[in-house]
Order: sequence, then structure tokens, then C-alpha cells
Amino acid sequence: MLERGEISVLFMGDITLDPLTMNTIKNVYENSALATDKMDIINYINKYSPKIIVTTYRYQMLEYHDIIIAIRAHNPSIKIIMLIREEDCSNMRKILSMGCCSYVYLGSSQEKNYERILNALREARQALNSAKNEEYYNALLEDSIVSKSDPQGNITYVNDNFTK
Repeated sequence: MLERGEISVLFMGDITLDPLTMNTIKNVYENSALATDKMDIINYINKYSPKIIVTTYRYQMLEYHDIIIAIRAHNPSIKIIMLIREEDCSNMRKILSMGCCSYVYLGSSQEKNYERILNALREARQALNSAKNEEYYNALLEDSIVSKSDPQGNITYVNDNFTK
């Protein structure tokens, strides 16, 4: 089971209509929201800057392709999990062109779908944590003084910070 996350998650599209899945996921990710309408989606993203978006390709007659492309252009680090239904497979080329971090096929088993979504959320959260750790490591290296010496005590290497 996932731990309660600090990651803000936006759920878009048909997934918002499944109360069992949404209630279970919202218990794990308290800081989450649901949106289906284009203006609600844009407002939520502008106001809360979610780190992860979980979306279906379409909701009713609205395709999310243009919205997702715009989101990716504005914030390339956002993790987008695309949920794909059987009827979306005819648009697979368009779906894959959106550059989502995960693509999850939604079959007929609600339990398996829930498990797949949670796994994709876990992977997205790990990717975000890895990026944070890498940023911290790089900042640490930039500010650190590093030197190496041989067994006799002679200095063999110093970084630029050593001489500042």
C-alpha cells in the first residue's frame, strides 16, 4: 500500500466517474482533485500546479489531446498517466504522441484497473522523488569542497570550490 503522498494529483476524464476507485485513491493522495471540464482543468493546474495527472483520453465528446500537449509544453516535468480504454485504441498514434510517463490499459476488471492505476501512481511518485534526490545531490556537489590524496598524504585532486 502506498503511503500518504504530498504529491498533488489531478484526475481527469472518465476515471472521475468511478466512485470506488476515486475514494480509495483519494484516501492515499489527500491532496488531489477531480476535473472533467477544460476550464476546470486549466484553473486547477494554474492554481495548484499538480505534479501528477491521471487522465483518460476523452471524456464524453471532449478529447484531452490538446490540453495535455499544452500542459507538457508549459511544464515538461509533470507526470501524466494516460488511461486507455478499448475504444481509444483507434487513436493510439495520437495518444502515444502526447509523451505521457505511463500508459495504462483499462480492462473489464475494476480491481485490476485500480491496481494498475496505483502502480502507475507509485512509479510516477518514485520518478519525482528521484528527480528531487538528483537535484539535491547536484546542489551538494556544487557547494562541496572535494580533495583526494594518495597514501603518502600528497593531494592528488581538488575541485574548483577547494581553491575559492
